[in-house]
Amino acid sequence: MDRNIVEGAKEIFQLDMAHVQKRIYMAVNNKEYLKKMQEIVYTEQAKDIFSLIYNYKVELEADNKKAESEKVKELEEYLRNNEEGL
Repeated sequence: MDRNIVEGAKEIFQLDMAHVQKRIYMAVNNKEYLKKMQEIVYTEQAKDIFSLIYNYKVELEADNKKAESEKVKELEEYLRNNEEGL
């Protein structure tokens, strides 16, 4: 077997950005955070979304917004499980 072909074959995993955008839109009610999160996933710093999510969760918990906080935690879990595709 040709070794170069085997070594050159790499699995590429990328999330469907339309699906990611929908997940963000469904979880985030704050317009400022929504815009930042939707924009950052298209940059080379896409993984910085986790910092935004953390800050947003802190604000939600301080405001005692439990239902929205749960949605954001689900978004974070989804993105963490698929972090390789960001």
